[in-house]
Amino acid sequence: MRLGLLTLAGGLLAACDGGGSIVRAQSPQISRASGVVDGHPAFVGRWAASAADCGRTAWTMTAARLQSPGALACSVSQVTPTMAGYTAYSGCSTGGADMPGRVVMTLSGGPPPAALTLTGGPFAEPVSLVRCPA
Repeated sequence: MRLGLLTLAGGLLAACDGGGSIVRAQSPQISRASGVVDGHPAFVGRWAASAADCGRTAWTMTAARLQSPGALACSVSQVTPTMAGYTAYSGCSTGGADMPGRVVMTLSGGPPPAALTLTGGPFAEPVSLVRCPA
């Protein structure tokens, strides 16, 4: 048993010596959904539940504000990029006092991202949106 462990340890050391490392010299480039589109965070723009809704019930999102087609509005105090999109720390209201919270924005498709899902904050269920044409 002891000889087997010594042989295994010696083999592992030999494999790690020189070019036999199991760690890559360079990691592959992983694309981030939180890229920049036209100089703005990728979530900035108009979004709607479907492409057909872009003309009448679109959400408007800027780096400082999220506005639903209804009464919900969120003022963004901080945005942190993530691998999947962004986390926005905001105060959201539907006409009353702002309720602080954290909204997670998950982007997919593209580039630029074609879909956005909002979770957390004032949303009891995920809100799925598509990017509206500029």
